[in-house]
Amino acid sequence: MDPITLQNLINAAQGGVDGAAPDEAAKAPADPAKAVAEYLAAHPETDVAALQAEAVQSFTEISAAGADSDDSLAAVEALADVIDGVKVEQERIDAAGEEKRAKLAALSERVKAATGSEAEGEDNADADATAEAEVVAEAEAVAVDAAGADANVDAGAAAETAAAPEAVAASAAKPVKRVRLSQIPRKTVVMPAENTVDNTPRAAIIASADVAGFATGQNLSTRELADAANVKLQSLSASGGKASASVARIHIPFDEELTADGRNDQDVIDYAADTSRLDGGSLVAAGGWCAPSETLYELGGILADANAGLIDLPEVKAARGGLRFTEGPDYAALYGDPKIGFIQTEAQAAAGSGFTSPTGATITGTEKPFLRVPCPDFTDVRAEAAGLGIVAGILANDAYPEMTQEIVEHALIAHSHRINTRTLNRQVSLSGTAISLSLGPSATTSVLNAVGIQIVDYRYANRMSPEAELEIVLPLWLKELVRADQSVRNGSNVTEAFEVTDQKIDAWFKARNAVPRWVYDWQDAFSGVAGGFGAATAITAWPTTVDIMIYKAGTFVRARGEVISVDAIYDPTSLKQNDFHRLFVEEKLLVIKRRWKSRLVRVPLAVNGAVGAARELDAQGKIVVTTP
Repeated sequence: MDPITLQNLINAAQGGVDGAAPDEAAKAPADPAKAVAEYLAAHPETDVAALQAEAVQSFTEISAAGADSDDSLAAVEALADVIDGVKVEQERIDAAGEEKRAKLAALSERVKAATGSEAEGEDNADADATAEAEVVAEAEAVAVDAAGADANVDAGAAAETAAAPEAVAASAAKPVKRVRLSQIPRKTVVMPAENTVDNTPRAAIIASADVAGFATGQNLSTRELADAANVKLQSLSASGGKASASVARIHIPFDEELTADGRNDQDVIDYAADTSRLDGGSLVAAGGWCAPSETLYELGGILADANAGLIDLPEVKAARGGLRFTEGPDYAALYGDPKIGFIQTEAQAAAGSGFTSPTGATITGTEKPFLRVPCPDFTDVRAEAAGLGIVAGILANDAYPEMTQEIVEHALIAHSHRINTRTLNRQVSLSGTAISLSLGPSATTSVLNAVGIQIVDYRYANRMSPEAELEIVLPLWLKELVRADQSVRNGSNVTEAFEVTDQKIDAWFKARNAVPRWVYDWQDAFSGVAGGFGAATAITAWPTTVDIMIYKAGTFVRARGEVISVDAIYDPTSLKQNDFHRLFVEEKLLVIKRRWKSRLVRVPLAVNGAVGAARELDAQGKIVVTTP
């Protein structure tokens, strides 16, 4: 099918038939604009916006040529009718699209309601799945229909308008002078790329997409802007008053010489203030200005890392309000239960004097002691919400978006580390009271000995494999403290003292079957330690103690819910203050001790490099203080 041309629309406005020769006796339809709109409706594949732009251009050029002939006057009149008709059709298209979008939104709510409902028992699972599938299928069908809405608006109307020019011409009563657009004289007019008045830039109001009654990119008057904004605000109110909606953008054109982008600000200011560039010129006063300070708008970048020093835990998704679980039996408690196992000698059997437990305790009676499997106790841990929000000024964000963006990036990194802090704090509280140990003369030996003895004891309590690994959680600053301790170690050579790498420190722990987890956000200023690492005042002394967590991998589990993340929200209340919500993030969080045990050990730290051979130690590795 040949594309629809502007001449086709003029024919429709004048009651003509496509392909017919101009007829001076043709009759104009009673409503030319309506005839054009009906013609466009019958040809839904037409680029309405392009035809509108062509009609406006032709109207301008014919008018500029004088339009002093009957043919020219008839042409501009027909073009005016065409422009009115195109607007009518555009409004119809927008309204039809809005109706489809509303229906889709309603169906989406139905889908959400259906998928969010809880099935009661396994018997209803299939029925619920079928109902949900039917709703989704209906939503998809409407989505497909909406995609072709412009091509299939109303079959009956399209059929009636297929021969619109002929039907209108037959019923019209007013004679009209037919127009052949290609024969009308015109004067070429270059349409201004920007709106100007007396060579002064003037603001252009440009319609956004999906604004009912206006084409995308169409220039709006202030009255039309108000009408469009009212329509959008009404739709926002209907949806609860909180949504993001674009109505239009206001564009003020400037020459490149008058555009300051942070790199050429002073040049732009100088050019703007130079009166010699004005019409007629102007003398510049003698003398000059003192050089002003240069403004650097570039920001220095982000040092923080959202992934550095985070605790590594198994994670699950918490679909409900929390987790309900049982830790299961404890091996040490079972082993010590007098009812688990028995020994009976021949003499005890003959005398009926009872039994002996495997640990040597006496069990009276003649009935063999059996252990009954207890009913498990379930623990219910409720989730908590963790999030953040950022509000920005609309004008401030427009003038300096780099600042807003960097604030958002820093906030998201901070959110990641706050989740880390909360996780570690929960682990500490679930590990119980700290066990104080002092098993070495210096920081290095004190830490390694404490870790080693606890790992051995943990294995014994659970009869684990001698090679079984345990995880240990340590603050990141402890690495450098160990290096400092090694640098003053008695009897060390230069390599041993000053080339203590991270890998070497990790190897010392791994030799004890400990897997170190070096973390931020624990035992530092950001986790609440006054004067700790990262405080506003620089630290000047090493900490005197350190806490270490020791547990089997899988002891702790972290559950997180779906993340709610909204990049920007414009709501009526904020708009009144010229603000908008730049970021909102909220997620579900909980940490549980799934099973087994976790130990919290507190170790003294002495950065003195002392070694056992140089000091007298007791049987526990403690320094024996000589009595004077």
